[in-house]
Amino acid sequence: MKRSLAVALLLLGSFAARAADKLTIIKAGPIGEIAKLAEANEIRVVFSEPMIVLGKIPKDLVVPWFHVAPAIKGTYRWSGTTTLIFTPDPKTPLPFATEYEVTIDADAKAVSGHTLGKPYTFSFVTPTIQLKETKFYTNEDGSVSIGLRFNQPVDAQTIVNHLQLRTASHEITIPDIPNPERLSPADIQAFDAKKAAAVKAASSNGTTILSFVATAWDEKVLGTPSNDLVVLQTKPNIPLGTHMKVYLDSELARGPQNVRTGRTQEFTIQLPPPLFVQKISCTSECDPDAAVYLEFTTGVQSEALAKALRVTDITDPAHPAVVQPKATDRDYNVDWETHHLDEFGYFLQPARKYEVRIAATLPTTRNDQTLGYTWAAVIDNWHRAAFTSFGDGNGVWESTGGTTLPFYSRNFNNVTDWIQPISVDQLVPTLQALEKANYQTPPPIPSRKRALHPVADKTTSYGLDIAAALKNGKGLAW
Repeated sequence: MKRSLAVALLLLGSFAARAADKLTIIKAGPIGEIAKLAEANEIRVVFSEPMIVLGKIPKDLVVPWFHVAPAIKGTYRWSGTTTLIFTPDPKTPLPFATEYEVTIDADAKAVSGHTLGKPYTFSFVTPTIQLKETKFYTNEDGSVSIGLRFNQPVDAQTIVNHLQLRTASHEITIPDIPNPERLSPADIQAFDAKKAAAVKAASSNGTTILSFVATAWDEKVLGTPSNDLVVLQTKPNIPLGTHMKVYLDSELARGPQNVRTGRTQEFTIQLPPPLFVQKISCTSECDPDAAVYLEFTTGVQSEALAKALRVTDITDPAHPAVVQPKATDRDYNVDWETHHLDEFGYFLQPARKYEVRIAATLPTTRNDQTLGYTWAAVIDNWHRAAFTSFGDGNGVWESTGGTTLPFYSRNFNNVTDWIQPISVDQLVPTLQALEKANYQTPPPIPSRKRALHPVADKTTSYGLDIAAALKNGKGLAW
């Protein structure tokens, strides 16, 4: 057994000796396509053992066993004794989309005399043409100007030769008019036509969109002319709500000597949606104290909406009355997708019905379009929420306040009350017990029912007679 173990150790020692006799490369780079040219500012090779003796490195270093193809001008230096660094000449930047192969000859020798024994190669590719950013805007004629920003200088015609612009389908939800029965057949027809056009634009898929290279554009949006920017302009009358996909094929390259991208590139341009009224916050069983708001699919200016908006009181169908908005201190004009009626001076009253109507002429400044159809909705307001309250505090009343405890109520026809005297030392424990029970536990005494005779939706003050509870002279009642 001991002899076998000795033989095994001897063999292991023999293998270790052979491994130590061979020089290897632990790491080298860059490898593969790099994202930026700066990543090739240094080409590094890390060896498994010292390749030089410190203090004996010549000033003008020559490394005959290191090669780059195509050839690159540059200089060598050692980082420590095992890492060789080749730095390309900064005065001659590497070209884009070029593949370089680095070879370390088999006779590369370490200080120990060990050699690689066989050539070692690796390669890297400087950045191929990549689309970094896409911006766009719509023009008055319905065409779209598209700015394509790349990661390097490009030729516009080269881009066009490898580019396709096609429609892309997407889901769309167009809300119906809440109360179409209040509109004319012509109003309904206009809405149906606009809805059909929007659905058609959203469902278009794979249709080629003609475009050309633009020579002038809005530089505030797309940027000033530069060699990494290509601006396209589509044909006119591209429907709002259309989605367009920019396709760049995998063969994109500056010329035959350059490396292709090797993969397709896609970017979706989503044109602004057509203007529709998206929703109204409430139409039935509405809380009159809650703000009523309108939502649109795209922004509309408040001044334009104020002109197109009309509110009519239709509580009495036989006698509708146009509501005149109250003066407000609003002195601004905002371009928002959501607007509240009270911003325009419309404060809707409880227990009444209103028709809210928006004219087809409502414009949006973003896309030079109008609503194009009349919209109408009916708001059915309920009464204000009923409540009772002692006002501030917890219903504690000092004897110096008199024998009538005031409380307030709205829209309650009757209440039930309990009155029981307490002493000063009972006050805090009583309040703690009430708070723990969320003020839902009445005193253990007979209750009294009382009619209130309210005025609808008005807060009224009532009195609770506590004279009997104060006769015992304890001074406090609840």
